[in-house]
Amino acid sequence: MPKGRPIVSDVNSETYWVSELIDHFRTKKDTPAYENVLYVVNGLVASVVPVYLYVTIFNMDLKTYGALYAVLSVLVTLLLSKAYTSVTQTVYLSYSATRNLGVIDESFITGKHTKKSDERTKRQAEREASAKQEAIAFSILYNNVLFFMFVLLLSFFMLKNLSGAYNYVASLGFSAALVMLNSQSS
Repeated sequence: MPKGRPIVSDVNSETYWVSELIDHFRTKKDTPAYENVLYVVNGLVASVVPVYLYVTIFNMDLKTYGALYAVLSVLVTLLLSKAYTSVTQTVYLSYSATRNLGVIDESFITGKHTKKSDERTKRQAEREASAKQEAIAFSILYNNVLFFMFVLLLSFFMLKNLSGAYNYVASLGFSAALVMLNSQSS
């Protein structure tokens, strides 16, 4: 929607409020701190799980390859947390459009607040919070399943002939990159 004063008949339309919501998320780049912590912790757990796989199956002990595990775990954690953020925003926008979360109550526009409009506003805020939590949960589940699927596919089938250290770097690196690219395209 172009900048400037909208046509008066378009102000109360559903498409106007949906476009306003989309513009809000395009310009909003900050995610709350609790979401960032949640994403980093989940990304760290997801990036450390394959370490057990490589220690037990590929006989890559922690003393010898500890630095490699640490560096790659940090890198994969950062890529996964960025993917979580991207998918959460996309899914939340989808939820907002399908559940009419962007539709603003008439009392907000007219300035007449009643007890009934305050209850509607409260319910609207609860629905938005619920949709945000659902989007976060879906994002974490979706990206983790995709990441582990790529790790298993690459490490045991496509790159099985590589030595343990190279297999680990290539499998986790490519898996995190593929998840990140997939989250940006959706």
